[in-house]
Amino acid sequence: MSSSLDSDGLLRQQQQNLRRQSQQSSDPASAIQVVDLPEADSIATAAALGRQSRSPSLQPLSPANGELSATPSAAAADSESDQAKDESSQQARTPQPLAPSDHVSGHPDIRSVQVDFHAYIMDMDLNGRLAELRKTYDKDFDRLKEYQLALHEMVFSSMSHLRALTILQQLFVQHWPAAYKETLNQLGLHFVPDCIGLYKSLLASLRGPSLEEFRNSACLLEQFGERLLAWYTADDHVFEFKRLSLSFGFAKTATKRKTSNINEDDIILKLISLRRDNQDFNGFFSRAEAHPVMNKRRFVDLYSVNMQQTMRMVTLLDAAVKKAKKAKSACSFAAKDAENLEACLSIAKDISDYSNNIGVKLKELSRQLVLSKSFSNFWEKSMMDESQVHRFRNQISHLHTCRLYLTREVHMPGLDNYRLRLFVFTEFLLVISESDENRTTKYQLLKHLGEY
Repeated sequence: MSSSLDSDGLLRQQQQNLRRQSQQSSDPASAIQVVDLPEADSIATAAALGRQSRSPSLQPLSPANGELSATPSAAAADSESDQAKDESSQQARTPQPLAPSDHVSGHPDIRSVQVDFHAYIMDMDLNGRLAELRKTYDKDFDRLKEYQLALHEMVFSSMSHLRALTILQQLFVQHWPAAYKETLNQLGLHFVPDCIGLYKSLLASLRGPSLEEFRNSACLLEQFGERLLAWYTADDHVFEFKRLSLSFGFAKTATKRKTSNINEDDIILKLISLRRDNQDFNGFFSRAEAHPVMNKRRFVDLYSVNMQQTMRMVTLLDAAVKKAKKAKSACSFAAKDAENLEACLSIAKDISDYSNNIGVKLKELSRQLVLSKSFSNFWEKSMMDESQVHRFRNQISHLHTCRLYLTREVHMPGLDNYRLRLFVFTEFLLVISESDENRTTKYQLLKHLGEY
């Protein structure tokens, strides 16, 4: 009986166990596997990485940038900050528009010009291209090469001068403060565009209007002297050179004072004074002089380039004539080229002589008249209308840019230190007085006739 009960009890216990196992297997919670959960920082890391992988705008920083990526915990703490940094990184990699002054560096008459003649030779590959002619010219090759390089140096010199003029125009003249326009005119800087036009015309005759075509085609420069002579003798270019060589820049006799190894005339001294007294005006110069194309030069360095180029043209032509004559045996066109270049040299010397003698004296006279105490009073007493005053004042301020036909000097009887001078120009007649007092000469404008 007891064994039967024990057997029945065991059976019922097994059945209950089976039912409990069946219920546990059907319970979803029993299917979950227990694993070690990550720490809180690991969860933040996974979340941050998940956001980064889903965001197409986020890009890894390049090691070249030298910047460190934000830590994952910082990214999780402030996702908006990450996005702002990413946008900033994108902008840094995107080319920005040129700043207002950067168009100066990209100007074709500035960007395409090498820093010196050696760099020009390398850029044009002149040594290599001329070397290809060695077999043709054999023993005369060295003379041919020197002759051709002398011609190329004239081309480069004109390009370099045009570059300096363009920098002066782009950085200073175009942005000159309106309150000081009178100073700009006294300095003669309103003639800079005319100078640019003259040298552009000269370059077009020497190399053609396209530098790229010249670079690709130029090896032997033939008929160089013929082209230059034709340009000199056309369209009154000789007078334009005489008119513009001293249109701005320093006059040799303007002052005995020297500052910073530069001869400065009274107008430049006035400009220095204005810069010293006006912070905004001085700031304009400081910003312009700090531009990369200035290459540590100052305004006064560009202000003196025009007369320097007039003198340099004589030196370059003289060297070209000598080397062309030596190269006669090397090539057939060198003899004729030497003849034409010699004619050009004579013209260049005439321009230089005019500038160094008549032009300088006229410029000095203009300075003395403009800075005299009686100059402003003269126009008030002349009873001219405003348009005439502006035109005639500009003429007298720049007598060296006017075509002079003749001048006469009259000494007054009994007045040893007093004389009258008559100047006949194309468009006007000028009468001034000169008086010597205390070892100085004083000038006074007596008459200006615009029509005669």
